[in-house]
Amino acid sequence: GSLSIACNVTNVGHRVAEEVVQLYVHDQVASRVRPVRELKGFKKIILEPGETQQVDFTLVRQNLLFASAAHSRHSETYTVEAGLFTIWVAPSSTEGLPVSFELLGPDGPMI
Repeated sequence: GSLSIACNVTNVGHRVAEEVVQLYVHDQVASRVRPVRELKGFKKIILEPGETQQVDFTLVRQNLLFASAAHSRHSETYTVEAGLFTIWVAPSSTEGLPVSFELLGPDGPMI
């Protein structure tokens, strides 16, 4: 499964502006400690004064993989676990409003 994420970005200034729109994810309850905000994608856009652009991201199951407890120097084992996740689309790792989704089962959809 995959999750489509879209947001609108508007240049409210009087000059042409460049913005790096960033997608962050947090696994709320993982078997291992996960980063508070993990960068999963970004897009650089250029906006004319007053212009609004829609920015789209697609989050797939592989984006949520992390090294499992069985991971070692000799054996690379990655996993993704069902549960609640939080996403942010923001200009930096300290901004943005959180939105949650749930990953259902090891092969289930993202809702």
